[in-house]
Amino acid sequence: HTRYWRDWSSDVCSSDLHALKSRGITAEASRACEILWDPRRELWILPIREPRTNKLYGWQEKSYIGRYFNNYPKGVKKGNTLFNFNNVGTSEYRLVVESPLDVARLYSVGFTGAIASYGAGLSKDQKQLLASVENLMLAFDNDDAGHACTKDLLKWAKAINKGVWVFNYAETDQKDVGGMSKAEIQAGIESAKFSPTIVI
Repeated sequence: HTRYWRDWSSDVCSSDLHALKSRGITAEASRACEILWDPRRELWILPIREPRTNKLYGWQEKSYIGRYFNNYPKGVKKGNTLFNFNNVGTSEYRLVVESPLDVARLYSVGFTGAIASYGAGLSKDQKQLLASVENLMLAFDNDDAGHACTKDLLKWAKAINKGVWVFNYAETDQKDVGGMSKAEIQAGIESAKFSPTIVI
């Protein structure tokens, strides 16, 4: 699984710098989150690692333009882990989002403790990982799939007596944190609701 895992500095070109800028992601954030770039196919390369040992399982390929994505190798166990789980960061809250690229966007504006589920819906193993996370804030996409995932996680959190926060999208028209400004993200965090009082 070392096909793309090389020194980032040897692979920077105008296309990937443009792609990073289009998502509001800094080169520093992409390095910290181990996000690589396939310049030939214009794909993001997003690592999938074992959550405890950090061993590389494989990666998710995601197109810069369009909706193509592919997990490599076939059958890779992304449901056993969370993106960026081993990078604790320094943020007051650990935001859990759907996309690894949203984790990098959050890192770029100073929120370095985010993790991602590689999509809406969490497996039993992913929920077990979240059970160990302190100051957890759910920030799934502001759409039907994201709302359903949030409801599911709130039921899970109540069942294990775990308090969680829910990010507040009320002050923005964006569907996810990846499209938001730093001020909008900060507002969503500061006005977040704590789980015992939430009605979705």
